[in-house]
Amino acid sequence: MNEHPTPADPLAGFIQTAKDHGVTDDALVPLLKQNGWSERRVYRSLSAYYGTALGTAPPARGGRGVDARDASSTC
Repeated sequence: MNEHPTPADPLAGFIQTAKDHGVTDDALVPLLKQNGWSERRVYRSLSAYYGTALGTAPPARGGRGVDARDASSTC
């Protein structure tokens, strides 16, 4: 049985149920895109799912990306 209450958001509820049944993200993303959900919306919902499941929000990348100097110093 589902341990979590089903949220009012149908996408979030579907993701929660699918994850409770062991469905992988690699299977969920194309399935949801095929059914009309935007990739951005799917990944936002997955991010929210993991934030709740892990008890902490995924880290935000911030305003700037990694440039060549940053990348070479981490190697």
